Amino acid sequence: MRASLGIVGLVGEPWRTALGGRVAFELRTDARAFPGFSGGPLLSAAGEVLGVSTAALTREGSVTLPTETVRRVVEALRTHGRMRRGYLGLGGQPVELPKALQEPAGQRAGLLVTSAEPGAPAEAAGVTVGDIIVRFGSERVRHPRELAALLGEETVGQTAALTLVRAGALAELSVTVGERP
Repeated sequence: MRASLGIVGLVGEPWRTALGGRVAFELRTDARAFPGFSGGPLLSAAGEVLGVSTAALTREGSVTLPTETVRRVVEALRTHGRMRRGYLGLGGQPVELPKALQEPAGQRAGLLVTSAEPGAPAEAAGVTVGDIIVRFGSERVRHPRELAALLGEETVGQTAALTLVRAGALAELSVTVGERP
């Protein structure tokens, strides 16, 4: 049996994983993470479980998923048998916006739609290849991972505004988020 001793060095803000998972807050420690220790508990000095450590979510090393997040995931697994994620059914790549649209859009780049699955929520909403998505709801979109991070379990079945550049002008569509198959 191995254990590490350390100090919690950061209790950060809520964040999303690259695939849209919602983490209640970031918890980092200076304790050494031994290889193979993902899934081990982080305990307080009083023996209280603060969360579960993992090295699989970030490139910076191990992070601890707070107990609140672990409970929510366990409940979703019990209820649905899986973690639900929002789904639009489109592919894209980052692209710089035309200079004339950067100021009106409030950003320099967007997500160029390179594919739209037939029958998927994006296609049903009228998104077409060549559109450039700049916002999902009130959030900026400039990269596929930003859009993926916005499509968490709470967005399934919700309707959101999708702001995009089409034919050189800003346009807005309404899209109902599906569940990732």
